[in-house]
Amino acid sequence: AHSTLTVGDESSARFRPYLTADDSRRRRMIDSAPRPKVERASNDDGEALSARHDGYLKRFGVAHNRTLMLDADGGRLIGSDELMGTPGSAPQALLRFHLHPRIAAVLSAERTVAHLTLGDGSLWSFEAGGRALALEESIFLGGLASQRRSQQIVVPIKAGESEIRWSF
Repeated sequence: AHSTLTVGDESSARFRPYLTADDSRRRRMIDSAPRPKVERASNDDGEALSARHDGYLKRFGVAHNRTLMLDADGGRLIGSDELMGTPGSAPQALLRFHLHPRIAAVLSAERTVAHLTLGDGSLWSFEAGGRALALEESIFLGGLASQRRSQQIVVPIKAGESEIRWSF
């Protein structure tokens, strides 16, 4: 599972199912977007990273760009996800942020802020510009022997929207 944008509840890569010798069902990646275009910048305000991929371009007519900005003191992560192309023609898009199992998440009464309590007791919050948020079940894959239940923050993107800003 990735903490990223999904379009039409599909991965940006394409997979084909197959059966193993013991008749187990598996999926093999058969196509993925070309290597993402990545840019990094530093200044007195902090560190910025921008990455763009075209994994949804053929199927849905949109490319995805994510920009991350970490404050100089490391106390705030600001993000922006942008659909470039014709976002109105794409099916529903969602932002998903998978949380570690030791993070307890609770939504505010208005469902616009997720309050996060980390394993060490420190508190963080997540918001996406006043948008309604949802908490859903997820699975943490900490290795082959470590699969645990966890949660994810889900941010629906309305049809035709092209940019979503969020922060931790």
